[in-house]
Amino acid sequence: MARLSSIPVPNPLQRNAPNVRAEGVEETGESLLRGLARRIGRADVTGRDLLDIGCGVRFTQTLINRDLPFASYTGVGVSLPIIERLK
Repeated sequence: MARLSSIPVPNPLQRNAPNVRAEGVEETGESLLRGLARRIGRADVTGRDLLDIGCGVRFTQTLINRDLPFASYTGVGVSLPIIERLK
């Protein structure tokens, strides 16, 4: 499967808190991913399979737009507009 080079997410679908948007969705997403890696005793998510339950767009947007070297990503979402956009 070919990787996308970028996922632009329109503002109406950005359901993140105002402080997350102010700091930057991808910046905070990358910070959360670094924290996740530390929590599981890894330096980063390189080569890892990621499962995100209750995802919005932050991890998806960060992983793809920042071209992080993960093995696979599965996001289980509940917001139909976001799911339709990310298809």
